[in-house]
Amino acid sequence: MAQEEFLDHPMPDVIEQWRFYFSVLNPQPGDMILDVGCNSGDAERLLMREYPQIGKVIGVENDPERHGYALSKWRKDGSPTQIELQLADGLNLPFPDSYFNRAFCVDTLEWVKEPVKLLPEVRRVLKPDGTAVIVHSDF
Repeated sequence: MAQEEFLDHPMPDVIEQWRFYFSVLNPQPGDMILDVGCNSGDAERLLMREYPQIGKVIGVENDPERHGYALSKWRKDGSPTQIELQLADGLNLPFPDSYFNRAFCVDTLEWVKEPVKLLPEVRRVLKPDGTAVIVHSDF
């Protein structure tokens, strides 16, 4: 994600950008949502604030340092039970087929060694009627 942190030192323009992404994602009550490349976890925190009725959002990050940092922010925020942060590779997601209702991957593809392989993996873990929002902003 290009803007790793945007909540604790508010960046209103970036927050509005994420609100737009979430409106396209269209979270519904009870949804299981995946974030591939969660970085600092700010997107998960904002998603839960904006859509508290969703079931769970799971963020995956493959960089141990970033994952540890996201966990520390998550714990500081009170460790909401609807947020889970996992150390995992987007090319080999540790979830069964058709597990998520929705998924998003924002400004992450450029960091993936084989980005073409990421998209089928995201599709695999989405339910047949699932929605994925894949975004890359050219800053």
